[in-house]
Amino acid sequence: MFTAVECTPISLAKELFEVNYFGALRLIQAVLPNMKARRRGHIINNSSTMGVVGTPFNELYCSTKFAIEGLTEALAPTLLHFNIR
Repeated sequence: MFTAVECTPISLAKELFEVNYFGALRLIQAVLPNMKARRRGHIINNSSTMGVVGTPFNELYCSTKFAIEGLTEALAPTLLHFNIR
């Protein structure tokens, strides 16, 4: 999705977030209760360098990957109490 952000329809941006962010979030929500019950597990999220460094004309893609990075970083300390990495 290499385009100027002002030229991108909101519907396309929502679709990108639906796949790249909400897809991962739904999967985490589905597996987390069982992992907590077993008190072990691993969650591996697939991001990219664009989730750390924004690049011109990739703003929307980068923002989905930044969101995954933020979710992962925020979950990590809490999940360590359940031996989930």
